[in-house]
Formats: sequence, C-alpha cells, structure tokens
Amino acid sequence: MLRAHVLSASNLPNAESVGKSDPYVTTVFQGVKRKTTVKKGELNPEWNEKLEWELTGKAPSAEEKLEMLVKDYDHIGRNRLLGKTTILLRNLMSGQGPQDLELQLVDHDQRPTTGMLRVRMEYTPPKVAAPAAGPAAGAAGSKSGTNVAGGTRAVGSYEAIQTTSSGDIVMGQGAEYSAALEHLGAGPRYRDLLPNKETKFQVRVKVVEGRGLIGSDLNPTCRVSLGNDGKSTRVQKATCNPWYDEIFFFYMKKLPSEVWDTPVEFRVCNSRMLRSKVVLGVFKLDLGTVYDQPLHAFVNKWLALTALDEDAGGVMGYLKVSIAIMGPNDECPNLKPPGNAEQEDVEQNLLFPAGLRLAPAGFHLSVYQAEDLPRMDTGALSTVKKVLGFGSVSSKQLVDPYFVFCFAGKEVQTPVVYSTDHPDFKQRLHLGFQFPAFANKLKLLLKDWDRVSDSDLIGTTFIPLPSISVAGEDGFLPTFGPCFVNFYGSTREFSIFGKDDQETLDEGEGEGCAYRGRCLVALRTTVGEFPNVASEPIDFEDGLKIDSFLRRRKYLVHCAFEDATMVSEVDKPVEFEVSMGNYGNKFEDSVMPSPSFTQPTNAVFDGCMYYFLPWSGAKPCVTVHCQWEDISHRLHTLNMLLMTVETLKRSLAALRTSIQAAKGAEELAAEFVGVCDQLLRNCRIPLPTPEPHVQSTNLLDNLLFGQRRAKLDNIIKGVLQLRETATDLEEAADQLEEYGATLRDLAVEPQNSMPDIIIWMLSGKKRLAYCRIPAHTILYAGDERQSGADCGRLQTVQLKFPGARPNKQKIPALLRVRLWLGKEQESKAWIAGHRDAETVVYAETYENQSSIAGHWVTKGPTMTRAQPHITHPTALGGQPAAALTPCYGRLLRSLFYEADAGHSTYLEDVFENENRCQLAAGCRRSRSGRTGNDAWTVDLNRAVDEEGWEYCVESTLGGYGPVDKLYHLCRRRRWVRPRTMVEKVKAQQTEADKEGWEYAPLFGLKFHARERKMDMVRRRRWHRKLVMSTHSVPQLPIFRLKDPDSEVVHLSCPKMYLVHTMEQQYQLRAYIYQARDLLAGDKTGFSDPYACVSFLNFSQRTERGRATLCPTWDQTLLYDDLTIHGDPMFILEQPPQVIIEVFDHDTYGEPEFLGRAVATPTVHLDPTSGWGRERAYLKPSERGELSDRPYHGELLASFELYCKVSELPFLPPTKKGGTLYYVPSGIRPVLQRTAVEVMW
Repeated sequence: MLRAHVLSASNLPNAESVGKSDPYVTTVFQGVKRKTTVKKGELNPEWNEKLEWELTGKAPSAEEKLEMLVKDYDHIGRNRLLGKTTILLRNLMSGQGPQDLELQLVDHDQRPTTGMLRVRMEYTPPKVAAPAAGPAAGAAGSKSGTNVAGGTRAVGSYEAIQTTSSGDIVMGQGAEYSAALEHLGAGPRYRDLLPNKETKFQVRVKVVEGRGLIGSDLNPTCRVSLGNDGKSTRVQKATCNPWYDEIFFFYMKKLPSEVWDTPVEFRVCNSRMLRSKVVLGVFKLDLGTVYDQPLHAFVNKWLALTALDEDAGGVMGYLKVSIAIMGPNDECPNLKPPGNAEQEDVEQNLLFPAGLRLAPAGFHLSVYQAEDLPRMDTGALSTVKKVLGFGSVSSKQLVDPYFVFCFAGKEVQTPVVYSTDHPDFKQRLHLGFQFPAFANKLKLLLKDWDRVSDSDLIGTTFIPLPSISVAGEDGFLPTFGPCFVNFYGSTREFSIFGKDDQETLDEGEGEGCAYRGRCLVALRTTVGEFPNVASEPIDFEDGLKIDSFLRRRKYLVHCAFEDATMVSEVDKPVEFEVSMGNYGNKFEDSVMPSPSFTQPTNAVFDGCMYYFLPWSGAKPCVTVHCQWEDISHRLHTLNMLLMTVETLKRSLAALRTSIQAAKGAEELAAEFVGVCDQLLRNCRIPLPTPEPHVQSTNLLDNLLFGQRRAKLDNIIKGVLQLRETATDLEEAADQLEEYGATLRDLAVEPQNSMPDIIIWMLSGKKRLAYCRIPAHTILYAGDERQSGADCGRLQTVQLKFPGARPNKQKIPALLRVRLWLGKEQESKAWIAGHRDAETVVYAETYENQSSIAGHWVTKGPTMTRAQPHITHPTALGGQPAAALTPCYGRLLRSLFYEADAGHSTYLEDVFENENRCQLAAGCRRSRSGRTGNDAWTVDLNRAVDEEGWEYCVESTLGGYGPVDKLYHLCRRRRWVRPRTMVEKVKAQQTEADKEGWEYAPLFGLKFHARERKMDMVRRRRWHRKLVMSTHSVPQLPIFRLKDPDSEVVHLSCPKMYLVHTMEQQYQLRAYIYQARDLLAGDKTGFSDPYACVSFLNFSQRTERGRATLCPTWDQTLLYDDLTIHGDPMFILEQPPQVIIEVFDHDTYGEPEFLGRAVATPTVHLDPTSGWGRERAYLKPSERGELSDRPYHGELLASFELYCKVSELPFLPPTKKGGTLYYVPSGIRPVLQRTAVEVMW
C-alpha cells in the first residue's frame, strides 16, 4: 500500500480577486485519483487526511513519481492551480521507512511560488498470491509464463527479480526487491518440466561491451567459461570501456540435472599478463537460472563484476551480455543490442551477486547561468507565440532556453527562461542513482522551448566521470565546478529550412563544428539516500559565491596564414575566419568587431589537380579580441604534463631503436640512464599554482592537484629504483611505458572552460569547412615548458567538412598557419617571435568608377548610395565609409589570375542567347598563348533539343528545359572550344596592370583583371599603413562607419598582414617508389593506381599502374623554383608537409579515391653537405597509413627539400626518353628475391 498523509500547506498564493482561495490537494497514481476535502477561504490550510492506493500485488517502480496539485476550488469555471510538487518514490521504495517532507510548490512554468506543502509518505510492500501450479502456469518459451527461480516465484514480470536456488543472483537493486522476496511463494520452474534424460543443448553467449572497469592503461579481454570449456574475446587496447560485440557457441549433451548445475563464469582480465592479480572482475551464475527465464535467456543484461578475492567488496565494473539456452524445439531470442543506448534504463536491467547492494546516491547539479546562446526561432514564429500569449518576444534574442541533466537513462530539467540568450537559471537539479555509478559520463543539454512545435536542441556536452572522480581509498566522489562548460554543435547561423546534415551534431554525435554557448554549473555527489525533489531554486547566498568565478581577463588570438592549398571551392572567392566563442564571428553583432577574417580571394589552379590561394610575401594575419576567465593555472599544468609525456615517448622510441640496432652495452646503459634522468627532471618540476586574488580555484582543482602530485612522487620513486636495479633493458622500457600511461591519465583537465579556436573557410555567407583547435595547445606562458605545444609554431591544419559523417575522401583546404593565444599584455611575445617578418596594419578603401559612353567617371546610373566613389571593403551592406578618405598609398590587386591559369588544357565556353523579339548572340574570342583544337561546336551533352537549345520564360529566373513551349520567351545554347597550351609565356605587367583596376558588368558580380566589352564598372583597392603612436601594448583601431541618411553606425577593423623580409628558392625531390595492399577499385579486384603529390602551391602525379594492388612506380618528381617565404632556419625546424593521395584511374567518370598519406621532407639548407651519404628510403616513423580509416595500404616514399643557395646534387637517371626520373640508387630500397613454399 502507498499512503500519502497530507498534513497542511502554508503561504499559498491567492487566486481570488475578492476573498481568499479554497484550496484542496489532488493527485493521481497508477491511474487512480485521490483528493482531499476543500478548505474554504484559507491560505494556510490543515487537512491531516490520508490518500491511499492499494497496489494489488504489483510493486511500483522505483522510478515512478507522485505529482501533487494544490488547486483553488471554484463553483463556476475551472479550478485554478495554486501550486504543484513532485515526490520521487525511490527513497520510499528503498525501505527507509516513512518520510516527512516539506516541499516547495511551483507554478505551471516550473517557477517557485511562496507556497509550501507538508506530506508524510508511507509504503507497505504488496503481498503476492501464488498462482496455481502446473504446466500451464509456466510453459517453456512463453513470455507470459510464470517466472520461477530457485524454488521461489518472482514478483510481477521477469524484469523484477531473478535468484538462484542458492541465492547467487539477484536482478535489480534496493530493499523493494528484498521485501518482495519475503512474499514469494513456491511453484514449478522451467527446468522441472524437462524429463531427466540425456538431451542436447546449445548455449549462446554474446559479450557486447564493458563499462567502468577500474584501472588505468587497460587492455581488457573477457574470458567466458562454461564448465571446463572456455573462450575469449579480442583484446581491446587502452580503454576502460571496451566494445566487443562477439558471440560464442557451446554445445552440451548431458542430463538436464547436470546442465542446470553447470557454472557460467565471466572473467574480465588485463591482457598483459595471465596471472590472477590482473583479473579485473568476475561474475558467476549457473545455467539453471538462465533456463528458468522466459525464452530461457537473459537478453542484454548488465553484470556487476566483483573482485576475484571474495573479501574485497565493491563493484569493479560492468559487462553487458546475452545468454540463451536452446533445448529441443526451442528458438533463440533476438540478441541484438538496443539501438539507443543513451535512453536505456540500466539500473533496472542489472544483475549482481547476492549480498552485494549498491548504495543509494544522488547527483546535485547547480545550474547558475548560460551565455552566448544562438538564435533558434524565426521572427514569424515569435510573432505567433506573442499572439498566442506564450511570453514576450525579443526581436534580437529569439531563444527560450532550458537546461536538461541526464544520467543512465534518467533526466531532470530546469524551468524555461523566456526570450533571452543569456538566461539566469539559478536552479539545483537532483538526480538519484545507484553507487557505484554504472554509466561513465554525465550528459548536459541546452534546449529551446517551443509551444508551437517540439523543443529544439541547442547543444550537448558530456562530462566523463573518471575525469572528475578517483576510485580507491585515497579517491573522491564526482565533483565539478563551479566552472563553465562549452557546448558545440551545428553552425550558429539560423536557417528557416533547417540544417539536416548538421542536426545530429547538436545531439553530441560527431565533432561539433561551431560554438553554441556555455553554461556555469557545479556538481556535488552524496551517498546514503536518494534526493527527495527533482529541482529547487538556488539560495541568494549560494548565488553570490560564484562571483569570483565570473571575473574576466582580456585575451588575444593571433593567426598568421602562410599558405592555403588544396582548396575545394573554385568558383567563388573564399576567405578564412578565426573565432573563439562568439568573438571573431563576422556574423555576430553582440561583440566588438575584430579583424578575424582574411580578404576574399579566388582560388587558382596549380597546373595538375588542386587549387591554391595566390598569397605573396604579404601573408594575411588575423586577430581576435576576447575576454575569458583566467584558468591559466589549469592549462599550464596540462601543458606541462603533456610535455612530459611527449618527451618520454620520443626518448623511449630512440631507446628502442638503439636496442634493435644492437649497440654496445655501455652505450645502451648510458642512453637508458639519460631517459630516466630526463623523466626525473620533468616529474620534479613544481606544478603551477593559481595566482592569489586573481585566479579562483574550486574543490576539484585542489583534489586534482593532490592526486597529480602524489602520482608524480610515486613515479619518481619507481624510476629511481628502476635506474638502480634494471638488468633487462626491454623490461625496463616496458616499465617506463607504464609510467608514461600513468602520466597520460594525469594529463586530463575536465575544467577547461576556454572554448576551442575554430578556423572556418567561407564563401560569401556560406560556411564550407572548419577545423577545431584546443585552446591549451596554443596558449602562451612565460615558462616554455608550460606553453602549448603549437604556440607560435608553424603547423599544417587540414580542414574538414561539417556534419556528423563528413566526406573524408576530399580535403576542403590545407593551411599552414601560426597560432598564438595569450593575455593582452603578453602580445609583445607574438611580435617578437617573427624575426623574419613584420606585422603591419593597413586601412583599406576601394575607388569605384562606372563607364558612360566609353569614359570612366565617378558618377552615373551604376554609382548608387550602395556603391559610392569611395567605399570600405568590410562595410556591412555596402554602406559608404564616411570616416575614410582616399589614401593613394600601397596598392594591391585582389585578382591577378585568369580562370584558365595553370591549365595545360582548358574548355572555353560561351552562351548564345535569343528571345522571341530580339536576337543576341554570344561573344566568341580567343586568347594569345593558346591554340584552339577545333572550331566552336554546340554542346549537345546536356538537356537540350537536337540543335542544342534550351528554353525558359525569363532568363533571369532560370529554369531552362529542352522542350519549346508557347509561353517560353528566351532560349540559349552553349558553344564550347577546347584550348591547349602550346607555349609557356612568362607573365608581363602592362601599364593597365600597374593601375590595379578590376572590372565587372555590375557591382556585386565577379570582378576580373582584364577589361571586357560588357564591363560597366571598375574598382581598385588602396592600402594605407597604420603606425602606432605609442610603444605600449599594441592596440587595434576600430572604424565607425556612419550612414548619414539612416544614422546607422557600423564598426569595422582594418586588415593585418605579416610581411616577410626574407624569401628563398627551394627544390623538392619526391621519391615515390611503391605502394602495397591498396584497395580494389575495379570489379576485377584490382586497381589502376596513380599517386598525386601536393606540396605548397604545386602538385604532380606519377604514372598509372595497370591492374595491380601493389604498384611499383619507381619515379622521382621534381618541384623546382619553389619560393618559400621566411627564415630558412624556420623551414628547417618546421618544414611544410607533403600530401600524397592515391587514386584509381577510371576510363569513365571521376577517379576513385583509394587513400591518403602525410609525410615531412628532410630539409638540406646546404645541398653540398648531403652529397655522397646514404639516405634511408623511408623511416618507420614516416610510414603513414592511407586515409583516416584504420588501414588502406602502405606507401614507400621519401622526400628531400633542398635550399638553392649553391649547386644541387645531380638529378636521378631518366627513363622514357628523358621525361621521367627514376628513384636514385642511394634511396632506392634494396630488394631480395624470396620464395614461399606451401606444403599440403
């Protein structure tokens, strides 16, 4: 029986305009409604009434809730709500006895009211009557059959409880199941229905996955033992949450009585050794328990693993399995895992040994505030909301957010905060769970409430429990914050048509491509009882405690773009944007502007396969001004630990290479001691501490500091002992690798509240590709050991297409950039790091003219307010730059290359247009330096009629079709002519080129460098160098562009460039010898592979192999006269990468992508120093797997970059008439003929 003793209420809100409310309490449980009497005219009523529900043999679930409504009784009209509250039954079901609760009431919108309700809850487990025994009551294989286990009858369905005759297995948790056991009656079991004669059985065991295994650097495998027979899963490397998905079959022919007593053991071990001390956890049961279940199976059950030593208590992890026993005429149930694991209620689907009880516990998540949320609604839908009375609507902040906290299939949420992108939630969410926790991560969601449609997801983030808690005697419960957590997902720009290809990113699937906001939260964990309420408001005093965590510091993000190659967008100008949070996003108007994007530039063909941006010695440089809380003490600690890990990794690789090379014992011993000494020096470095009164710390910071220091001290003791006692270098190296794994576990910072830096490639307002870079990797610190690994360093960044399943076969763009993040007062370090370049700032302006009667003038029909005589290129909406005047200083053209630049063959086309009233033929012309292969021909390889015409109503509307209709007024056909380069002509600058004009038919259309007959407007861009008036911290000027008609002021920033003072000519030699184990691209099982090698702005391809998966090209590709800007010493330290892509040639259609590899060339600043030496053809560290998938083959190649300061080494020998080069003998691998003998 469930009894709610409603005692009284106080401070109820008055819903009556005259007099006082008439309150009563009403509630519904399991479809049965109960209510109290009505108290007339009383705002502090006392009922002292009992509401009871008979459970009729079915125990309620621990997840059920009881919602109590306090209403105002009205004789006329509906009864109005005064307040409501929700009571979780979990604590009541756990056998803790009656509970006296005083609950705060909330309104319809979950906002707290002044009312309080006092209730006393009582629960008495139901008595279960035993149904009639007999075969009909428990037919084998029947889902509705009686579930019997170990001589006792289960309560309700078989999901409620399972136990063996010896009490080994219990399903579910809590005293509710123990209380149910007391009322179980005797009855038949499925095993009793089979005759006791020798029978054949098949046992299927499916091991799906494991979670929460205790330990570090684990390589877990699961051993399934059935009697004396055992089978093992594959070994999963370096994970505490292995995924197996393997099924095993066991066959038995025994008496059923012998089968039922056969034990089944699941043993999860660390695969490094086969000793008992590395057993992570075990679970045992007998086959009789399994056979007694409906369908004779446990399907997708979680097993609570315990220690092998019975004296050691506690859960060591969880294992998800399915077990099915098939006897005569039995069918195997579906063992497929559920599709949506996130919504699986695992605590109600758990098996654990008898005597092991999980303690009740609760997560208490304080949700303070959120900021930077994106727009989620259109203005039209917001107007509908306002008309329907669903809250006021702001025209700028079209989002109604609320916060959702999820764990192990359960969730709780905050009330909705209307019409704001920076809501103050001030709510504390409570979520009960069984300790130790089964799931290994907390799920946090931000959603946008919508009454008209379903709520939209703003973003999702996860907090891994292992990173905010430590198991063991010296460990601590999960704790977090107060700290901001960042949300990532789809692009921030709102689209009324949705973003189908990116919506799964908001659900946490894949890598989020854009920043979606952040939320300030704090987490505490208690053990001993379940929470009584789902949520409650945060006290005012508790809200004041977070003020110290909201202090902001000014930061700068610098990014210098050196090269942009392999650009996929070739038809429109592209630009690159750097953002951190909302700062730097050119479409956001809520923050101050920053020069965060480059000048739009058209991509140019490199002559072989790819496109690049023609940046010269003046490289675009962008800066993002932002403000974040100072957490440098956390990130500096993280960088220092990562530096220690990488140093140890490189040292161990060199040590193992020396061991393989069989060097002398003394030399190896000295190298081993050097590795130990280096590790000791790094571990003894004091961990960074927060700056007093500047950087705020929380409980987790202090706990992690103590854990890290203790682990480092243990490593120091172990290394000292190893250095003195090591006798076998192989074993010593293995021990050092274990220390490295411990350091990797320490190098995790869960409270990294700084958003990632995101580089976007844009074309107009469309975002094409992106790359996310963690902030800590480029963070500057005065101590180099605490700086990010890539801070100020030249690195190669590969962009990705947005989406949960991006196209990995094509690279959107490849960038060489320098990134730097630091405080504003530290920005001089960025400038000092460019000893070979100068950072300059240019104010830009365009000079515009139009053509009238063949004369270029500054006034005319095309010169409107949107395009005056002088405009600023970054002015929004084409507004005039009133604050700028024409400054004829440094001149740069934005377009220099024609569309056919770089092509050896080019298909020129032109359209012939006609309408029913006027004939307008297209222009036909040819260019010098090329020759036409054939005369102009009509392109019939399109949806056209037999003469090549296509028809439409209006040419400006498009929609051409091949059939002529009476209402069609326009038609066109395409003329094409292939052109072939007959001679390379060096570019010459004419007088017109020196003037720097760009031409177009109208403003807003694509500009080109040469004037055409249809061009009616032209422009040229002027630069003026800006110089700082003082020598203090560099400040960025901001222009205020004011429209004199509308009085609208737009803010804009000038462009920045990194002008190199040094440049040098280089030659790259790419030795492409062989590929192995390529994928089959043709239906014959073979491919016709060729390799395309890209380096900076140039690319070349090898010969094509014929019907092979292991082609031997034996070819050297020469890249001569490469101009690389910058100090050669920088190039030596950080050379550009070489990208090798392998394709399968097809006679028809596009080549099929087979794989990709990345290599770093060996740089020779003095070409003569390398003469005569023997070169390795490919070091093991350079052997890259093709593509991003696990294995697509191997490539045997080597690359050398020579600085052309003196005479270069001789060229390799040529083949095929001197057009191609072999791989030289010093680099060509030495082959040996071998034979394989197969004996049958």
